[in-house]
Amino acid sequence: MKRIFFICILVWSFCQSYSQNQFSSKVYFSEQIATNINHYKYKIKKAKAANDYPEVARLYKDFINQKLIGSYLDDFNVDCFNRKKNNLGDFEKPLVLLTYADWSGPIQEEIELYNSYVEVLHDKIDFLCLIWGSRKKARRMRKLFHKKTEILYVNELRNRDEHTVRMLKHALGLPTIILTNAEKKIIDIIKPTPTFPNLFQYKFEENFTQAINMIKDSK
Repeated sequence: MKRIFFICILVWSFCQSYSQNQFSSKVYFSEQIATNINHYKYKIKKAKAANDYPEVARLYKDFINQKLIGSYLDDFNVDCFNRKKNNLGDFEKPLVLLTYADWSGPIQEEIELYNSYVEVLHDKIDFLCLIWGSRKKARRMRKLFHKKTEILYVNELRNRDEHTVRMLKHALGLPTIILTNAEKKIIDIIKPTPTFPNLFQYKFEENFTQAINMIKDSK
């Protein structure tokens, strides 16, 4: 009897250890930014000084693909026109998070493609547009988006998760699209406008469609 009890204790201890290791292996977006951003900025600065802008684009893509995709998007406080939503974690479906500044609206072709996917997939995917600015300006931009898009707005000077939101905005710039599965694991990050890293190869429709299909296939 004692032997069986001892074996049970060993099995329980192993399961606990495995569970903790699994939990600790989850790497968050903010951690990857904090750990790697300075090294990335240093290389970008050198490439810009040499006027090697294709290298700037390559470094930017490498940073996203090697350091950010596969990490988990942090939960943080948001203001939402839907008063039942107060944090990013309140959205339980796979996620398409589009970010804009209140002074920089979307390109017409981009927003038409975005809205077409919202129309078809809003019951399976949460489509969010995060506006960096005031409620008043976010309300004005709200008219551009499909009615099933959740409009969020963040005043980074007053947000209680200031550290996280600053990294989200300033590390990648605006606009940016972040796509995750239901567990908030980042599947893809897209720059929708023809700026870095898209300046030399702008394929928004192809890249966005591919990322949406990856979300639909994710578990």
